[in-house]
This record gives sequence, structure tokens and C-alpha cells, in this order.
Amino acid sequence: MAANIKENVLSARFQPVLLHGQSAINTFRAVPNLSKADGSVRLGNSVISYSGDPVKTAKTNASVLDAAFYELARASEEGKKLRLIVPINSYSVVGNEGASIIVNSIKKLPKELRNSAIVELFDFPENLSMNVLEDDIVPLFPFFENYIAAPADGMDDFTIFANCNLLGVSMDLTALDQSAEQTGKKIMKFWASATKRRLKLFFQGVTDEGVKQTAERYEAMGIDGPIIGEMVDVL
Repeated sequence: MAANIKENVLSARFQPVLLHGQSAINTFRAVPNLSKADGSVRLGNSVISYSGDPVKTAKTNASVLDAAFYELARASEEGKKLRLIVPINSYSVVGNEGASIIVNSIKKLPKELRNSAIVELFDFPENLSMNVLEDDIVPLFPFFENYIAAPADGMDDFTIFANCNLLGVSMDLTALDQSAEQTGKKIMKFWASATKRRLKLFFQGVTDEGVKQTAERYEAMGIDGPIIGEMVDVL
């Protein structure tokens, strides 16, 4: 009898997001989930990071989108009115083939639910230009209204995102010591850069009450992380 062969499986889990001015959770962030054949699990956008091959990146990204959109549609059928932030690697829409893969995945989401999705673009090239960012957005533009971006570490001029009419910018705090003074300074610098360009703020992976309060004081549009709620497999 042949042995059972396990394969890596790409899917999505869902992180509750607290929106500014709301007490009830109706928004979630789709978190890429890689269940490996050896039994280990990887979570986060690094699962769909640029691999050096835009088409391969698009395929892995599309697998996560498929899982996320399937779950959003299923929840809608149950009468739940939810929003979903979905990650799209900027490299995955480079070139016609990669863009087609992503667009085909998007088309699986019913038209009436597309306004419920917010696209988070991430993993930008080091020298991000207006033309490059526009090229990322053009294939997606017919499907979605709202976009946010995850700027690279060290980037402090967000003019390019404002000029492309993005809704806001996001900052992932997961790997930071959130009780450290330098983290607080980094958050305030991020806020200053964003508010200067009238961009909304999204903070991910918040574990510290002080950071949550700081984010709320700066009127962050979205806050997520263990302090808001644990990830779920079903919306």
C-alpha cells in the first residue's frame, strides 16, 4: 500500500480588526497560512513574499485569496455583513501572466461583495516610483475601491501613496518589543508621515495596551492583534 503523501497547503486565517469609533468587530484581516508537510505552520505575509519569480508569487498569493474570498462569500450567505482586508504582493501583478492569475482569483468573489474588500499592497521594490505603484493598481482598479499599503521599513515619505489615492498605510508591529521606548517613537514617526498626507493608519499585531491606546489617540482607522482578538479559521 502506498504511503500517504502530505503536501504543503496554502490557506487563510482571519485576524479581527477593531475599526475607529466601533465597539463590535465586523472587519477581519486575511492572514496567509502555510501548513507544511512536516506538520509545521507559517503565518503572515512572508508566506507570499516575492520569490524572485512574479508568476510563482502570483500563484501562491492567488491560493490565499481564493481561500479568503471563499470564506467571505460563505459568511455572506449566512447573512453576515463583514469587511475583509486582503494581502496582494506588488510583484504578483507584474507582467500579464501574474496579473491574470490574480484577476482570475478576484473574479471568483461575487461582484456584490467586492466593495467589502480592502486590498493591502505590500512587498514593494526598493526604488518605488509612481509608475510602478500605478502599474500595481491598474489590474485591480476595476474590482475594488479601497487600497492600503504597507511601506517598507525606513520609508518615511508617503507622498506616492497619497498621490495614488490610497486610503491609508499599515504598520506591522508583530516582531517589535512593543513596550520599548524606541517602538513608541517609531509609531509616532509613522503617524506623522501618514497624517501629513492625510492617510489613514492601520496597526497590525498589537499586543500591548499602551500601543493600543496610542493608536486610538492617533485615531487609527484599524487595529488588530491578540489584544483585539485571536485569529479564527471561520468568519
